[in-house]
Amino acid sequence: MFLHGYCESKAVWEAFDAVISRNNRVICIDLPGYGDSAPSPTLTIESMAAAVSEVIYALKIEKIILVGHSMGGYVGLAFAEKYNALIAGLCLFHSTSYPDSEEKKAQRNKTVTYLHQNSVEAFIRPFVPPLFYIANRIRCKNAIQKLIEIGLKTPLDVIANSAAAMRDRADRSQVLKDANYPVLFIIGKNDSSVKPEDSIAQSLLPQKSYLQILGDTGHEGLFEREEETIVMLKAFVSICNSNS
Repeated sequence: MFLHGYCESKAVWEAFDAVISRNNRVICIDLPGYGDSAPSPTLTIESMAAAVSEVIYALKIEKIILVGHSMGGYVGLAFAEKYNALIAGLCLFHSTSYPDSEEKKAQRNKTVTYLHQNSVEAFIRPFVPPLFYIANRIRCKNAIQKLIEIGLKTPLDVIANSAAAMRDRADRSQVLKDANYPVLFIIGKNDSSVKPEDSIAQSLLPQKSYLQILGDTGHEGLFEREEETIVMLKAFVSICNSNS
């Protein structure tokens, strides 16, 4: 199951779905309020994880590999904390188990205030390009435009409430320490949203840990290094399937 990040939707996983679904059952969902999903009256990382559990139980899935990009990784960790027995593998794709620093929390607060004082468009258009490493922005201009278009379709309250949800999320390092399944960390060496050094440090927490560091890559390795990361995930899925 692929879980998208902040201001994204399941559409970001189209290339991954096309390849990995050839040999595996793939599920891509829109988190509450994103894409085609109905908004939730309360939006927290835990409520998003509960929405994931509803899908998994409705489909009667006994074991699942979760791949979470950024905010999707926070949701995956919250799900794994509560439903450890259902996890066959977890990939933190430019994500972290650590809570926000005080500096990051202040940035989230500024985002919420800015959104309510301005508009989704005023936020999204300058927000998306810096997610990509500067040297990749021309090459990835179509991906940048795609993310802008997805973001523009996302309700203002969903974007603002998601920022607050990320700000208030718990430290879930213990989830990684307790993991009895393989965990893959995909890290952008030039990621300005999730510190690479934090991700590298976290990779030492699980007993079965796999680490991939992408040079010249920011926070959007799924677009900046699409082919390479698809290969990484195919290999990880094989490891998880042989482990279960």
